[in-house]
Amino acid sequence: MIDPIIEIKNFYDDDIKKQLNNWSIVNYKDPDLFIEGGNNPYGTMFTTRWSEKEIKFPDAAYELRERFVKVLNLKDFKYRYGIGISNYVCFPGCEIFEHTDDKIIPGYITYHCNIVTKKPQGGETVIEGKTYDIDENDVLCYAVSKLSHKVNLVTGTRLRIMWSFAYHIPEYYFNSSNE
Repeated sequence: MIDPIIEIKNFYDDDIKKQLNNWSIVNYKDPDLFIEGGNNPYGTMFTTRWSEKEIKFPDAAYELRERFVKVLNLKDFKYRYGIGISNYVCFPGCEIFEHTDDKIIPGYITYHCNIVTKKPQGGETVIEGKTYDIDENDVLCYAVSKLSHKVNLVTGTRLRIMWSFAYHIPEYYFNSSNE
């Protein structure tokens, strides 16, 4: 059984964080990879989520994606976005308004495991009204197609880099043992 919300401390090391941050900083201006997105002031959020190009992420991203599969004990699932990985670079002024993701596949819950590899002032995740202020190297996983969520306004001068590892997981994983 998978909990609708899971927090894991110190899930990855600083070498992985450095690889992921370097890739984000080098690539976020490439319009073939990143699309300016969301209901944000122009130029405050860029994401690979809606890119139509086949993206080669750093090896660390694929390693984390597979680590989540093992930690969640997933056997019957599908990756969201085809490969299950998306990257977000948010500048001060960015916020994600409260929403619940669409249920894309009948009988499946959409579940994200998110890591913030560069933490700004603000930018906390709020799920069902509860604030989760995760640190770099931590992970927050939650059922995005079941739970209302948002990201608070990014303030200060430091940008927010987030990686999302996304899965479509059968509903029975949330209702009983998946052994």
